[in-house]
Amino acid sequence: MKIKSLSRWLCVTAASLMLAGAGASQDVPASRYAVLKDSAGLSALALRDAIDPLFDPGEGPDVGETRALIVMRGGEIVAERYGDGFSPESRFLSWSIARTVTGLIAGMMVSDGLLALDDPAPVSAWRQTGDPRAAITLRQLLQMSSGLQHREDWQPGASSDTLAMLTGEGAADQAAFAAAKPLVQSPGETFAPSAGSSMILAGIMTDRLTGSSDPAARRAAMARFLAARFAGPLG
Repeated sequence: MKIKSLSRWLCVTAASLMLAGAGASQDVPASRYAVLKDSAGLSALALRDAIDPLFDPGEGPDVGETRALIVMRGGEIVAERYGDGFSPESRFLSWSIARTVTGLIAGMMVSDGLLALDDPAPVSAWRQTGDPRAAITLRQLLQMSSGLQHREDWQPGASSDTLAMLTGEGAADQAAFAAAKPLVQSPGETFAPSAGSSMILAGIMTDRLTGSSDPAARRAAMARFLAARFAGPLG
């Protein structure tokens, strides 16, 4: 995806939506939309005109493939569209959005007394005597300053720990793959974006919810926690 092109397009789109009046409601083909409706001062037609080019090849900016888009206004969904082959039931990779959610869940567990920010991170692989990684704290993992080796190079042909973790040798147990990396800098010394740190945190938090090593049981335990403490309150 071409980020700069997409950013410019979204700015123009946002401006056009702000300026669009509701006017008289017009018939809008909604077969491609799960939700599409007028909102105060904003017509469904204006929404459709701004959104359709993002999904229809050749009609909008070259921003790559758009799989899903939801527009909320005043706490209400006013437009919801999915690309071919996708639906409200589809599961999507959240990528870096998950880092924010991971931080929120960690904060909840700290508040609940299940975790402590400045205690050594409870990672079993680091508990061997003399392992320097034992000094890494939960706070440092959250702040992306653990000092662990983790290369996030997305260029074609580059050596990327993130890609190996998500789709390669580390895919079966991503938290363990990330935790096995060596320490290359002192913990807390340098900020470095790391999907590996997020995976380690996810493993730590799931360990606090269940002692099971079964992937299905672990997913179920985290799903219950998220439903009760995160998704449920959000509505």
